[in-house]
Amino acid sequence: MLNHPMNPPNHPQVLNRPQLLGAYLVGLLLAGCASPQGRQTAQSAQPDAQVSVEGGGGWLEPWPDHHESQHDSPYVHSFGLEPAFLDRDLFLDFRTSRGPEADEIELALELEWALTRRIGLVLEAPYEHLSLGDGQSPSGLGDMAVALRLLLVDSPDFLLSSNLELALPSGSESRGLGSGEVGGAPSFSAWFNLGNRLQASMQVGTEHGFESEELELFYAGALAYSLPADGEESSEFHDHSTDHAPPGLTSVMLEFTGRTVLHGELDGRDTAEVLLGLSHSVTQSWGVRGAYQVAIGDEKDFDRAVLVGLVYHF
Repeated sequence: MLNHPMNPPNHPQVLNRPQLLGAYLVGLLLAGCASPQGRQTAQSAQPDAQVSVEGGGGWLEPWPDHHESQHDSPYVHSFGLEPAFLDRDLFLDFRTSRGPEADEIELALELEWALTRRIGLVLEAPYEHLSLGDGQSPSGLGDMAVALRLLLVDSPDFLLSSNLELALPSGSESRGLGSGEVGGAPSFSAWFNLGNRLQASMQVGTEHGFESEELELFYAGALAYSLPADGEESSEFHDHSTDHAPPGLTSVMLEFTGRTVLHGELDGRDTAEVLLGLSHSVTQSWGVRGAYQVAIGDEKDFDRAVLVGLVYHF
């Protein structure tokens, strides 16, 4: 999810120019490593795939309304990281977590809107309720966020996108619901088709606030395995009479998310979590999903969390 709702909202960060450049170089390195394979795959696929892989065109072309790669691998949206593909989805997620200092309930609304074939917009608005150890229970709107996603590499088995997120201080800092400042989070997202119904996703980037003195690096990876829908053959994912996922398509997800404070009061602090989740297509337009997440390591922002959600595909 945008702005990483799996993580507590009150961690303002700052980023200097050399570190920001380093984050983008990581993404460019990933693109360089994957592009030769993407070019080779694209040559054996359809002609416009090669144009995309070479980074030439398609920026203002209409978004192709589909939910799978050119090799019929369905795009599975992860819980804790932003995908590399563009889509038109509306997510309504309910999350409850227990932590050492506070319990939290969050209801998050996220809209992903593919504007063109290569340009997408993401909007998120969370509502939060906290149960603090001192007996207080603040609730209200959290920090809203908007992000621009650019699809840089587009091939049947590999996607690479850049994300530029801007967090707005709409949540109350004094009540623990927001950071109190405008924040930025540049990152890169990658998607890999591993074959045999298995796919992998990853994201790496930084989070920072424009007024604070902290810098945080975040990183995430996910594996997703899609089970055959009712009546499908083992080699088929998609009913080509429609561009949406077939009813009954179920995917199992295993995710890792982590972050490291690189500069600031909590310099060197590492936190991480693992998540096991399921998503299921009820109809071609509606889906449901759920997940269980636990924190790992000595440092923890929370102990465990449960998430359930509703997805609408446009």
